[in-house]
Amino acid sequence: MSNLIIQNTLLILQIQELKQQILELQVQIQKDHNEQTSINEGKQTRLHWNFYQDQLLLHLVMQFGFKNCRSIATEIKCRSEKQVYFRLRYLLELFTKNNCSQKLSLEWRQFLVNCKSIQM
Repeated sequence: MSNLIIQNTLLILQIQELKQQILELQVQIQKDHNEQTSINEGKQTRLHWNFYQDQLLLHLVMQFGFKNCRSIATEIKCRSEKQVYFRLRYLLELFTKNNCSQKLSLEWRQFLVNCKSIQM
């Protein structure tokens, strides 16, 4: 019984840590001009994301998990899975560039490493 209480407490702490990370990402997003350039099938494409879409994106990451770009893209209208992937990658790189990478959980850091190594 005490193991279950300890596990629940650890899960609650992990959830709180993830929420804090998302809040910090939201602060960075607010400072950002909400534009990015990404490579899309060999072409330079401008992706314009507004603050509310970024907020929704981070909310959906909490709901679906950061690996499920397809479900997230379905929820964000007019966004492809690839656009969601690149935006998540951009937000994580923005977060990392601002010396906040120590605060990222292992899962987020692994996602960032995978983003840099995989070409969609």
